Amino acid sequence: MHETDLRGIDLGLLALFEALLDTRSVTRAGDRVDLSQPAASRALARLRALLHDPLFVRGPDGLVPTRRALALRAPLAAALGAVRALVAPPVFDPASATGTARILAPDFDAAALVPPLLAAFGTAAPGLDVALLPRRGDALVALAADDADLAVGVYANAPAGFRRQRLYDDTMVCVLRRGHPALARPLTAARFAALDHALITVTGEGGGVVDTALAQRGLVRRILLRVPSFLAAPLVVARSDLVVTMPRRIATEFAAIAPLVLVEPPLPIPRFTVSQVWHERQHADPRHAFVRTTLAAVAAANVRTGGRRAP
Repeated sequence: MHETDLRGIDLGLLALFEALLDTRSVTRAGDRVDLSQPAASRALARLRALLHDPLFVRGPDGLVPTRRALALRAPLAAALGAVRALVAPPVFDPASATGTARILAPDFDAAALVPPLLAAFGTAAPGLDVALLPRRGDALVALAADDADLAVGVYANAPAGFRRQRLYDDTMVCVLRRGHPALARPLTAARFAALDHALITVTGEGGGVVDTALAQRGLVRRILLRVPSFLAAPLVVARSDLVVTMPRRIATEFAAIAPLVLVEPPLPIPRFTVSQVWHERQHADPRHAFVRTTLAAVAAANVRTGGRRAP
């Protein structure tokens, strides 16, 4: 089968062909596609050479399409429709959208952000679902492989090929059970280091910002329990003499439902920023933009209400 070389084909000629079929006039067809009458006549000559057919002949009431021209009307309309759809700006209607927003997030961020995100989707995009993905390795690798749409967490910057948006800032706070013996006196750095600690660590290894701050004072703590979940840790602490240092926002949530006391750390621990990160490939996609804009909005509302549900 002979394959046509598309490099020399001007899409403007096909648009003129469509206009000629509709108007049966070179002048009116030229006006529709913004060509002068002489330029439209020259374009018609090029069309005839391209399609090896006169396409139109003179009649008493204007141009009369040939049999080949009429036979090409339907495929021409389909081809131009496909081209117009290809180059048209993408349209996204949240109300009719379906599919799943795939989000990588620590459980404490998910606990704070996903309920209002689902509520926002329920109002504006009821057909959209949310999948919270398990963290297996580097989140940026998952984004690059298109295994996730967004990653939420602490990201100091966005590497080349990624975008980053700040969601909110948070600080760390010490969490102990109500009635813990250590609460009888002010918590100094030395007394704090002497307590039995729980450490929230996804990998199960290493230390954290608390260990760094203690080391600067020549102090070391005992990590009696390593736990991978921000949600499990405060519940364990509520029934033991352990202390855990964790993000204030989720700690405040747990202190409202469990017998826990929040205490300021007796040593400076830097505040941190929670951001959402996505791959550059997704940036211009209107569906993705809706998801991340909605997530940013619910994060801002969460900050305004201190993590509590707005009435």
